[in-house]
Amino acid sequence: MNQEMEATLSANPVNFVLFNNGITIVCDKLESKNRALIIKNPQIVNGCQTCNSLYNVKKKGNDLSQVQVIVKVIEATKPEVAQGIVKGTNRQNIVYEEAFETIRKYHKELEDFFNIMQTEGFCKVYYERRSKQYARDNMIKPYQKVSFRVLIQSMVAMYMNHVETSHRHESKLISDYKDKLFVEGQSYYPYYVAALLASNLEYIMKQDYSLKDMQPYKMHLLFLIQELSMGPAPDINDRDKVEEYCKKLLKVLSSTEYKKVVLRAASRFRQIMAQWVTVKGLGYRYAIKDNPEFKDFMLKELRGSAVAEVNSNVYTGRGMTVTTDKHGNLFGFIAHKPENVYFNELDNPDMNISYEGKKVSFRLTGKEGKSRGINVRLL
Repeated sequence: MNQEMEATLSANPVNFVLFNNGITIVCDKLESKNRALIIKNPQIVNGCQTCNSLYNVKKKGNDLSQVQVIVKVIEATKPEVAQGIVKGTNRQNIVYEEAFETIRKYHKELEDFFNIMQTEGFCKVYYERRSKQYARDNMIKPYQKVSFRVLIQSMVAMYMNHVETSHRHESKLISDYKDKLFVEGQSYYPYYVAALLASNLEYIMKQDYSLKDMQPYKMHLLFLIQELSMGPAPDINDRDKVEEYCKKLLKVLSSTEYKKVVLRAASRFRQIMAQWVTVKGLGYRYAIKDNPEFKDFMLKELRGSAVAEVNSNVYTGRGMTVTTDKHGNLFGFIAHKPENVYFNELDNPDMNISYEGKKVSFRLTGKEGKSRGINVRLL
């Protein structure tokens, strides 16, 4: 399609208008002044191939002065009207569900939320809900732009507990999680956290060759970064709890160089993968990215159970004896009633021998009778 357009633009530009359906633009406000149109928040909903073809031909040095293009500009103040226009103008094309999803009010508000947020120790991120939305802003670097694809994939990995399916195409994911993600009333914080960690992770992985083997497992790393730093996330629909959780997570991560957090998560993932191969056999070292059984194995290694059975209450106690096991990993117990709480270095990477005798805060994870302390912090 694009090749045919470009051929017509180059060889017969006068006839281009006869063979092309033109461009449809939806905007929030349209005003005509002195034979000029003032358009607020324009979005091309049909004709992207036309725009790309015009750009490519112009870039090659061709004269486009004889080219005419039909442009339809529609003011749509209500999201449902804009969505109807998108569906109507694309009825004859293959258009994925996300083309309709990202014009919803929730996504516009999410974009605004990203714009006002800044977290110490991290590169600022922008939600690019429309393709090439920030292309003309030279101040925004490519790695700072978070697409809908990256956003929904990281959300599925971090807050839906389905890292094994998070790499799928965004059209499949939005279909599977249509009533679970991007729901009115949900906090914007988990979406921001997911985007922030994903974008900054991508930047670090491109800079550090030692993480090359982790390229297929980016979503697993995101999950581990959150899990090792704060433990399992609350239900995304519990607005107060998930917002509090996200704010604490950002505070924890801001206190440590993010690259160190990433390297720690990569090391833990390699350990889990090695344990998986030891248990299952060498034939299981491949194709684990989308393997639900490996996901369950990883959860069990992290939480003691493949099921997220987490007590969200924060307790306090005093660290008892802290020592090392036969593998050299630290572990210890926290004085607590009705029974002392076991905790270890794998669940709490920042722990050290100084925890012995000190007052700490912690949360519990795992089944009753086999619970462990996570998020253990010195007070």
